[in-house]
Amino acid sequence: MRKLNKILTTKGGEKKMKKLTIFLMVISLIFLSVSPSIFAAYANVGPTTNFDGDVGVPTGCVYKINDVLLSIDDITTEDLIIKADFKDEDWGDMSVATNVVTIDEDVIDKANFKDEDWGDLSVSTNSVTLDNDVVGTAELADEDWGDVNITGGVAQVQDLTITSEAAGDIIYFDGSNWIHLAKDEGKYLQSGAAAVAWATPTMSANFVLHCMDMDAADVDYVHAAIVGTGASQDISTDITNPDYGRNITVTSTAGSVGVVTITGTTADGTTSATDAITIVDGGTAQGVKAYVYVSNINVSDALISPEEVTIGIGDLIGLQNAISAESDIYMKTVDGIEEYGEISGNANVTYNTLNCSTVEQNEDLTVLYHP
Repeated sequence: MRKLNKILTTKGGEKKMKKLTIFLMVISLIFLSVSPSIFAAYANVGPTTNFDGDVGVPTGCVYKINDVLLSIDDITTEDLIIKADFKDEDWGDMSVATNVVTIDEDVIDKANFKDEDWGDLSVSTNSVTLDNDVVGTAELADEDWGDVNITGGVAQVQDLTITSEAAGDIIYFDGSNWIHLAKDEGKYLQSGAAAVAWATPTMSANFVLHCMDMDAADVDYVHAAIVGTGASQDISTDITNPDYGRNITVTSTAGSVGVVTITGTTADGTTSATDAITIVDGGTAQGVKAYVYVSNINVSDALISPEEVTIGIGDLIGLQNAISAESDIYMKTVDGIEEYGEISGNANVTYNTLNCSTVEQNEDLTVLYHP
């Protein structure tokens, strides 16, 4: 200040004062020409701060919090929303994988969905319904996902709650509900009209007919020649019984007529069985029943001397048990060689016999069958 006073009081001070004044005016003009924005600053602004209707963000700038963009315009249309994929996550009972959110089944109480009405979607008595004006029934395909299925546009939630389940148990539908059926070891599952149940299996018996060293067919094996007398004859002596269950044959001389009736026990255990065999003139007639024991041979009075008959065995083998169909015989071997093809067309379900066509002497025969 002393220096300034000295300048002003000295010679020429007045002139210097004018120069200083001019200098100060120039400086003032320079400051006035600079934009006031240099000195402007925003402080403590937020979403509610209003500068002419906008948040205090200068034109060309953006509003961010922690480097997160909040808005660049009115967010009213989908193309202005920044969409991002859901990150794959696994939170235990709920997980996200490829933008699909999954809630584990054991978390959902399937039997107790609370009744709700959210407008187009509702739950009532455990049934989830989508209104038809939202999803047409024709567009909602019928599906069955186990616990939930869709039928006619309505999603039905099934109660599959199981208690005391164990390995081997099954679940079946009885037309109204899912039923838990506990296992019953050793039994098989038998289906009914609307239910299934465990049943005890009944094993079909299998039988083996094994004939070793069989004799070949022989025309006088059972009895030698019987000469006709013109009267009925009953013969019960000098009879040789067949080696196994075999049919009986009657062989006659030329001019012979009449009937020979055989009485005895057949291979299937029928006692007092009779087989009336009509004599073939000068030939061999075959009986249809297989006998293991012959108790009586009757020759009718039509047979007269000198005609005669001999009684023998044929090629029919008798089974020990009755069969209901030819398919009940399922294996045949001759001397250990499989001969399945000799079964077809050769079984008789009335007399329970199998025609072996030609039995060779000392042949071994094995037949497997079931009744």
